[in-house]
Amino acid sequence: MPGISLNGTTFLTASDVPMDVEQIGVLLKMASGTRRWVTRTSGGTPIRKRTWVLPFKNITEASRAAVQVIANLNTTFTFINQRSESFTCQCESDSYSESIVVINVDGSFRYDCSLKLYEV
Repeated sequence: MPGISLNGTTFLTASDVPMDVEQIGVLLKMASGTRRWVTRTSGGTPIRKRTWVLPFKNITEASRAAVQVIANLNTTFTFINQRSESFTCQCESDSYSESIVVINVDGSFRYDCSLKLYEV
């Protein structure tokens, strides 16, 4: 099972970690209805930023709490993916979701959580 690291804490994930790439810019709509995309650049190179939605399936309360600690960070942190690539990321107000998927006979819970990371 490949692992990832969030702010120095290792999490084991059985799932693939989907990544989206966004080209940074603004859409301008002219009076005629013509649409124009204006790309932000740095030194002439278009700026592209990544986002990831990390799935955590059927995890314990302790793991759920550890994921929520990352979601609650007010600072940037390092994300190391399953290929050992390192990125500086942050969480935003829409970054965390959870649901209870199992209630065990002993009263403990199992959770599905997701955490969205934004590259800074």
